[in-house]
Amino acid sequence: REAAMIHDTFEDTDATPQQALDAGFHPKAVSIALAVTNPKIEDSDEQLRVLFQQILAEGVGAVIVKGCDRVTNMRNGTRTQNWRKFIKYVNQHPKFEGALWDVAHRPTALMWHEMRELVRIHGPTARKALAA
Repeated sequence: REAAMIHDTFEDTDATPQQALDAGFHPKAVSIALAVTNPKIEDSDEQLRVLFQQILAEGVGAVIVKGCDRVTNMRNGTRTQNWRKFIKYVNQHPKFEGALWDVAHRPTALMWHEMRELVRIHGPTARKALAA
């Protein structure tokens, strides 16, 4: 839970891992949070490749945190009809699942199911809205 709480902080602020440790976050939580934080790389394909490497190196905990973060972001995208953000996840989903499914498919089966359903149900609406 701690990793999920602080990973957006690393992505969206200048907070450092040392600051998180000094604030009392567990070292493993900080490590997972860093692993699931999008690297600051301009090229989106390279950013995903490096992100997947980080997550795979950290293991199942990182897959779970990043997957749950994606499910939350996808749900928020559909709820607010932020189709631009949602379609980014739809387009990335095959690579995301392809890179990370084998690492944690049993303990995370419901998370993967949720992502697939969000893509299936809302993907066409998002594509149509963005094409207009």
